[in-house]
Amino acid sequence: MDYILLSRKKYQNEDEKIECGAAGKNIVYKQLKTLKNKSEGYILYKNILLQLQEFDFILVGENGIFNISVKYYIGQNTKIKISEDGKWTKEINRKVVEIANPEEQVEKHRQILNKIFEDKYPIVDL
Repeated sequence: MDYILLSRKKYQNEDEKIECGAAGKNIVYKQLKTLKNKSEGYILYKNILLQLQEFDFILVGENGIFNISVKYYIGQNTKIKISEDGKWTKEINRKVVEIANPEEQVEKHRQILNKIFEDKYPIVDL
C-alpha cells in the first residue's frame, strides 16, 4: 500500500520553503515542549549539530533517547507518495519527481547517537 500526503499551499520562493520547514519543526516543538513540561527528567535538544549532521530534535529521558526528524512538505496540488519499497516521490501538477527518503538521514543519526552513547541507551527513531 502506498501512503499519500496531500497539501494545497504553494511556495513563493526558496525563503518561504525554508520558513515552511521551520513552521513544521515549530509545530512539533510545541508538542514536545508540553511533554517536557509534564514529565520531569526529559531534556529536549532542538536543531543540534553533531558530527556535521543536523538533528531536528533529540529528546533524552530515562526510557531512552528519541531521535526525531521532521519533514513538512507543502505545495499547491502536491502529493507525496511513499511506495511499499520505501521510494518517495512528489507529484506537482502531474509531474512526478523522486525525493530523498528520510530513512537514510534517520539511520545516519542513529549511528551517530549510538557511537556517542556507546550503545548503552536505547535509541528510538521518530
